[in-house]
Amino acid sequence: KTLWKQKQSDIAGSLLAPSDWRVIKARETGGQVPIDWFNYRRDVRSACNTRQTEIDNCADVAALQELIDNPTTTWPEEP
Repeated sequence: KTLWKQKQSDIAGSLLAPSDWRVIKARETGGQVPIDWFNYRRDVRSACNTRQTEIDNCADVAALQELIDNPTTTWPEEP
């Protein structure tokens, strides 16, 4: 479970990385992150947390395999 939970964090990080510059620019210039990107980034973090909870809730290896093969939570798409 630990490895699969870390994999979810890695996926989330790879999804967030391309838009990090938007957050940094907004912070440095006193601007704001466009709302669609703000929502996307929030949704990525939420999906990661949900997927990790689903992994924790697997009772055995068979349940984990089923979750991996048929995920119930999907990653959001970039705006």
